[in-house]
Order: sequence, then C-alpha cells, then structure tokens
Amino acid sequence: MSRDWKKIEKFPVGIIEVPPSKSVLHRVAICSGLAGEIIPNKNYSDDVVATINGLKNILDKKGIVDCGESGSTLRFLIPVALVLGIKVKFFGHGRLFKRPMEEYYRELQLHGGNIELGENSVTVSGKLLPSIYTLPGNISSQYISGLLMALPLANGNSTLIIEGQMASFPYVDITLDVMKNYGVEIKNIENGYEIKGGRRYLKSTIPEEGDWSGAAFFLVAAALGRDVKVSGLNWNSKQGDKRIVDILEACGCKVIRDKDGDIKVEGAKSQDEQVIKDKLEEEKQDAILNNLNGKYKMINHKNELEGYPTGKRIKGIDIDMSDIPDLVPPVAALLSFANGTSHLTGISRLKYKESNRIVSISEGLKALGADIKANDNEIVINGREYLQGGRVNSYGDHRIAMMAAVAAIGCKEDVYVSDPECVRKSYPDFWKDFEKDAK
Repeated sequence: MSRDWKKIEKFPVGIIEVPPSKSVLHRVAICSGLAGEIIPNKNYSDDVVATINGLKNILDKKGIVDCGESGSTLRFLIPVALVLGIKVKFFGHGRLFKRPMEEYYRELQLHGGNIELGENSVTVSGKLLPSIYTLPGNISSQYISGLLMALPLANGNSTLIIEGQMASFPYVDITLDVMKNYGVEIKNIENGYEIKGGRRYLKSTIPEEGDWSGAAFFLVAAALGRDVKVSGLNWNSKQGDKRIVDILEACGCKVIRDKDGDIKVEGAKSQDEQVIKDKLEEEKQDAILNNLNGKYKMINHKNELEGYPTGKRIKGIDIDMSDIPDLVPPVAALLSFANGTSHLTGISRLKYKESNRIVSISEGLKALGADIKANDNEIVINGREYLQGGRVNSYGDHRIAMMAAVAAIGCKEDVYVSDPECVRKSYPDFWKDFEKDAK
C-alpha cells in the first residue's frame, strides 16, 4: 500500500464518461473465455485484468492465478478450475484471504474439490461432480455466480439450493443475463436453480455499458452542486447500483436524462436561491474585512452557486443497503450534507470488503467533520451544511478514496486522501475524470 497523500483541490465539471461495468466485465471475460475467446485488456480495472489473465492461465494450464485483491476473480475462477479438473494455485494481496470463504470451500470439497490453504493462497485440485449444491444466500452472491458459471460444464445436471434470503441478488441477475447471451440458460426454481450439464458457451459479444457503481460518485458530486453530466450508462441495466437514481430522488434531487442519454442531477431546493446568494455575498464581505480566506476560498472554487451545495439541501433518508453495498460510500458522503438524520442499514457485510468499510467510512467522514456513528449493521448520519476538511485514510480501498474526493466538495478546508492510486482497482482514470475541466 502506498503512503502517498493526495490533496483534493480540483473538482469535476462537464461530461464524464464512466468506465465499463466491472461487474459485467468479470462475467463477460469468463463466459467469452470459456467460449474460446479471451477478451483484450482495454485499460480495464485491476480487478477485471486479474480475471482475464487468471482465466487465460487456467485454460493454458499454467497452474497459477494472481487474483490481486479481487474477490470476484477468486470466487469465480475456483469452481471453473475445479469443473475443468485443472490444479491451480490462487494467490492474492491485501485483505483478499480475510474475506469469507469457509462455506464455499466446504461445499466444493463435498462434491469432488480438494482445497489446500496456504499463506495468502489456496490450491485447488480434483474435479467438480454434478450434484445438489447448497449455499447460504446471506454471505456472498459471488459464491452463487461462481457455481452458476461453472456447473454447466460438468458432465451431468446439478441443482443449486440457496438457503435463506439472497444478498446482493442483482449481481446474480447480471450473471444469468451474461450467461444467456453466451448460449447458456439456467432455470430458476423456488429456492435456487436447476443447471443442465454438458453445455458449451457460444461465442458472442455484449455491448459495453457504463459502470453505475463508479458513476454514483459523479452523480453525488452533481447533487452537491458540481456541473456534471454522466454518459455511457444503460438506463435499463441490471446493475443493482442503478438504484443510486432512486436514492437521489428520495433525497429530493431531480435526475434527468437528456436527449443524448447523458444523466444529470439537480439538487433539492430547500431554500430560496436568492436568499442564499445574499447570504453568500454578506459572508464574502465579512471574509474580506477580516482577512479570512478559508471559507471564502471554499465559496469561490467548489460549488455551482459558490457554496451551500448549490443552495439546495438534500433531505435525510432511511434505506436498506443490503443489496447495494458498493453504494454505501458515495451515499454516506451525500447524506453527510443532508438536512436531517439518515440511517443506512443492512451493512454487516461491509466489514469484508477491501477495508472494513463500516470503520473506514465512518472514520473517514468523521475525520472531515461529519456527525456519523456506526455499528455492525447500521450507519447513522446527522447531516451538516458543511464539513470542515482534513485527512482521510483510504486503507487502500478504492471506494473510500473516491468517497473522500466527493465529500471534499462540501468541505471548508483542504482534504487529503492516502494511497490515491488504489482507485485503479475499479476505476483507473478516476482522478483524471474527477479533475476533468476542473475549476
């Protein structure tokens, strides 16, 4: 992890074309590769590159896969290696092997897989058998997606039973949609899936669609007053993080799709804008008279109406985030400026991300002056008109670094974030886009 600190002093303006969906690309890389076509790397995120290269190594029988910090790569490719009967050592970095895997390993071992754990590695061998598989639904949807993509290659039919309520089900919907596009359909049953074996993936193409998870940070920036539009998003996408639109609207914002398909956000009006402008002019004169430049500096360079997040205070909301965990960082940043108290629930699985995000989100925003408290399954935020500014430890977590960038829009003083290049995990050009046409 880098110890570099980045000063966040430029803020986005204009049209932002977000990168292709990481969630979709992981699945396309696997289905396309199993159909005989390894997709080329077009400056994709580190996670997607790990999956592309990992599958290639499996198919070439090189016996080793570097997953980086990608949980998707590890959980998707282990059953692929096992169903093909290829011995592979998977290794990784950061907190990857601190993520839950016990239930997954146990089920794979019950049906022909051999699992040998090492230090920051796991070696798998044997061959998965067609059978009845049972997985808990509340740990990780990646378990389910991994088996769904692998078991059609088994030499017989299988059933996948899901125990309890499935967490993050939109990701499984993406899996099924991509698989169908490559000629493999799965039958839904009451508590799981029926999977025909002996199938082959067929060569196909899927148009790239923008990543709603990455776009959420820019849509929040727009809600906080930046003159930003986001392009390249599929309004009909199966990506669960498209719900950022519903969240922004619930906060009182207006989300608009223009004739070119670009999406912009207008903040919620809660005060008369002329009153705000008069107040700002009064404060500007006070700052000049008192030789103060902290608040005046913020007023001059951050927001469209020169501070007070466009004079439009969003309202606090209560929302269950269990199906959209990757939206918690941008939403928490947004709600730090809300008028009222917000409750984000269903967050227990955040502790298993690239950082313990329950801690890193609350610590990071608190370091900037937010009124935020967290426990194992809830974050409570009392919104403030401004935050102060300060230093945010990203813990090497891409979404925490991006959260700090967005929260800086409403800070009076400078904001610094550690390990800024960790954004490469999901959004290699984030800083370039965030500072695009910056004012």
